Amino acid sequence: MPLVKAGNRRIDGWLCVKEYLKVDEGGPRMVFFDTCKPILRCLPLLQHDAGKPGDAATKPHDITHSPDALRYWCARRKISPEANAPSKKNPFERLRPKKDGVEEAYLVGGFEG
Repeated sequence: MPLVKAGNRRIDGWLCVKEYLKVDEGGPRMVFFDTCKPILRCLPLLQHDAGKPGDAATKPHDITHSPDALRYWCARRKISPEANAPSKKNPFERLRPKKDGVEEAYLVGGFEG
C-alpha cells in the first residue's frame, strides 16, 4: 500500500471524521467491526479540546493514536457530493440472490454485485 502524506489540519480532519460517522438515508458511511478493538476502545473516550472548538484533546495521550489514525484516513478520502445525495434506489438491492445462471451465482456467492 503506498504511503501518502496527509494534511495536518486537525479541525478539518475531525469534520471529515464526523461526516464519515454520520448516518443518513442511505445508511452508514463507515462501519467498525468488533475486531477493531483499539478504535472501539479509544474513540468513545476522546474528549473535546477546551481551548480549540472543533478539535480533540491530545490528553490522555495513550487514547489519541487510533482516533488520530482515523482522522488522517478520513481527511485523505473526502466524501464526494454524489455520495451525500439521497438515493432513490434501495441500498440493499444488490443483496438479492441471482435467479438465473447457477455457475455465475456460485462464483459471486449467489449475490448480484
